[in-house]
Amino acid sequence: MAEPRSWRLLTTRVGYEGGWWRLRLDRCETSSQAIIENYPVLEYPDWINIVALRRDDGRVILTREYRHGIGRTVLGLPGGTVEQDEMKDGAVGLEKAAARELLEETGFASERLMPIGTFLPNAATHTNRLSSFLAVDATLRQSPDADDESGDEIALAFVGLDQLVEDIRSGRTLMESGHAAAIYAARDYLRAR
Repeated sequence: MAEPRSWRLLTTRVGYEGGWWRLRLDRCETSSQAIIENYPVLEYPDWINIVALRRDDGRVILTREYRHGIGRTVLGLPGGTVEQDEMKDGAVGLEKAAARELLEETGFASERLMPIGTFLPNAATHTNRLSSFLAVDATLRQSPDADDESGDEIALAFVGLDQLVEDIRSGRTLMESGHAAAIYAARDYLRAR
């Protein structure tokens, strides 16, 4: 079977730009020569998340945040956007971003952050990557920033890794797919050690 051919970009325009993302509307010609008007592409900065295990009991440090898109509070991993200055530093910058987000959202810090995977959040419509890290020795260093500049209210939860994997697999815990992928990657990394 032949490799699928790329689409041809005919024109592009900005549909919306605000804060930390931009909606691009592309006019494209597919490999079968069909024309697609206003194909939506969301331009985001890269993201990071961290599977952090508390040093004292090995439980996963999770956030509980309201997510307006689904209108519910859900469990997730600490993480966020990679800043422009961090992007310039490549892998070192990603690790700095992970350390920053872990401390800001949870108050925990780790001496060692290990990369465990890079994912595409939604290759059909998103331009960014998600880099995931594992911290096996997280300790509480400060109070978390309860309300950061985005207005997010964050509560913490602590769950054993095996229990969390089972809760995700069974559907008892719903979370963002990139967070679930990082949790499975962390479990596999730890099993291989």
